[in-house]
Amino acid sequence: MVLDEVTRWASENAAGPLPLLLSINQEGGRLNALDWPGVAQLPGNLALGAAGNEDLAEMAGAAIGGQLRAVGLTWNLAPVCDTTAWPAPAAVGTRSFGSDPERVALLAAAFVRGLQAAGVAATAKHFPGLGGIRVDPHHAAPVLDRLAPVRCFHSRPRPTRRSRA
Repeated sequence: MVLDEVTRWASENAAGPLPLLLSINQEGGRLNALDWPGVAQLPGNLALGAAGNEDLAEMAGAAIGGQLRAVGLTWNLAPVCDTTAWPAPAAVGTRSFGSDPERVALLAAAFVRGLQAAGVAATAKHFPGLGGIRVDPHHAAPVLDRLAPVRCFHSRPRPTRRSRA
């Protein structure tokens, strides 16, 4: 397996005691890099946001984290913590937990707790935020043509005592 070869090479050539971090985009919903037979494809953040259940978001993070660890991956480039405006722009769309910053923070923190419980590092993304752009940065260079969405949604993170993972 390629992963075993990379891990072996990294351990033989390591400059220090830190383990190799192998990352992937496995968000659930429409962005799942592990699109392999036998890998459960979970609903995206918008579905979790609609459910509004932190326990469910944590379970989704744990399930994804468990699948990542099973194939040797240690770092997930998720969750998306952007808020989105409606109609949802292409860049974020269903990848967002919703439009309320506090609710997004709580659900994202729960998802992170699930990943961490499975032994997988998380990445809260994107900064300053993709919620106000119209193109997907995976396919084109985005330009934010006005600052209002940034000031409104993205410049003031609202961590709460309960949202800290």
